[in-house]
Amino acid sequence: SCFDLALKGAYDFLDGIVMPHSCDTVQRIYDIWKYHKKPAFSHFLNLPHMEDESSKRFYLKELERLKKSLEDFTGHRISNKDMRNAIALHNENRALLRELYYLRRTEPALISGTDVTRLLIAGNTLPVHEYNELIRGLIKELKESEFIKLFN
Repeated sequence: SCFDLALKGAYDFLDGIVMPHSCDTVQRIYDIWKYHKKPAFSHFLNLPHMEDESSKRFYLKELERLKKSLEDFTGHRISNKDMRNAIALHNENRALLRELYYLRRTEPALISGTDVTRLLIAGNTLPVHEYNELIRGLIKELKESEFIKLFN
């Protein structure tokens, strides 16, 4: 479905794609995507299928290859500090989403599944720091609305 959307122009705003090798079909879709859409950046990431030491070394080399490919494309060196900051930012994102999911446990839920899905879709196009602020604000608003309900 992603490839179909790409062909229809839904992803024309993207500068590129990174696609993992999960199966031969995905590999072919990557090749066809590159041929038909000609993204400015494209990278195919090979994934190990085992969890032994040689697989870990292989995966590390693949991640290093991805990093170099991104550096070459952007003209910006990615430092270890940059990586740690990005990991922390995405970990914060996951924690905020867990908190939001927790707020759905109330009866009735403070936010609908449809609205959460819309929020998740928005997160695919927003810079993660902006997305985190959006989620943080929504959580605050939901908690305040629940607090107000307790006193009415």
